[in-house]
Amino acid sequence: MKKLATLLAGAALILAAGSAWAIPTLRLSDGFTTIMIADGSALDANTEVGAVTYVGAVGQNWTLNVATGITMPFQGTALVPYMDLNSVNSSSGAGSLEILFSETGFISNPLVNGFRTDVGGTTQGTFEVRSFFDVNNALFGTTGALADLGPYSAGSFSGSETNIADTGNDGDLYSLTLDAIITHTGRGTTSFDAQLTPVPEPGTMVLLGAGLLGLAIFGKRRMNKEA
Repeated sequence: MKKLATLLAGAALILAAGSAWAIPTLRLSDGFTTIMIADGSALDANTEVGAVTYVGAVGQNWTLNVATGITMPFQGTALVPYMDLNSVNSSSGAGSLEILFSETGFISNPLVNGFRTDVGGTTQGTFEVRSFFDVNNALFGTTGALADLGPYSAGSFSGSETNIADTGNDGDLYSLTLDAIITHTGRGTTSFDAQLTPVPEPGTMVLLGAGLLGLAIFGKRRMNKEA
């Protein structure tokens, strides 16, 4: 009963917190030139709120880049996070490119006890992706390490890793970050899609469904009484 009550409270928070978000931000760097693209800024080629796209060069060697980060409120919520980073990057010479996508303002709750990181793509160099949570709720914060997938060598690749995350007490704020690193030894292209999704506590989804149904029934009865 105590667990169900906690889940009911979490469900109520989910219904109430759908509009809470900060400003998702992309960051691309070749080690010499760094470009920051905040959602809705002049460099953001995507008009959707919660989706950030950069199209252009980074430094001298990374001549063609189309990178998009997606999170709340376009997909996911503050209590049930979703992060997606996908990109196509072409170089005219040797070098490394780091692409990060981060968002603050996620809310710790009893329905989520960890995160799963998935990635797939192709590379003509090497590729690695990492994911982090940060209990200080800092943009690009890395106090909590989640997954580290790769480095993958030339060719197609895919991987997945699931980790438990202590994001603090219920209601505490934290941030999430995806960090991709591409290295080419010359001219080449890498494309990838990385996702960070929540892992529910075992048995949570069944109880959450019951909790949401209970809230709906309670709301209907209350409306009937008021009528």
